[in-house]
Amino acid sequence: VYSRVAGVYPLSDLRDAAPANVVILQGEFEQRAAGDVTVLVQSTERYQLWIDAEPVPSESAVTRSLSAGRHALSLRIELSDHDAPTLRVELQTPADSSAKFELVGGT
Repeated sequence: VYSRVAGVYPLSDLRDAAPANVVILQGEFEQRAAGDVTVLVQSTERYQLWIDAEPVPSESAVTRSLSAGRHALSLRIELSDHDAPTLRVELQTPADSSAKFELVGGT
């Protein structure tokens, strides 16, 4: 699943394929150096977020200290009747963090 140029994914594309209007999306990133990483989420829909297998608060910005290695972001999204439901997820390194990461591409 790929987003538009601005990084926003139109969730309406998934609505027809989602029984009970719930979808699970997952992405991975490789943490090259341990440290803090901030996950920013913007969505018109209700969601639950996990970093690896740990549930985290459904806030617009969540910062976690992560070890080096591969990590997974998982989102459970409840699709509403919103005309244009969207999702945008961004990873950032806080200014005082030594973390380095790169996204793992899909096939």
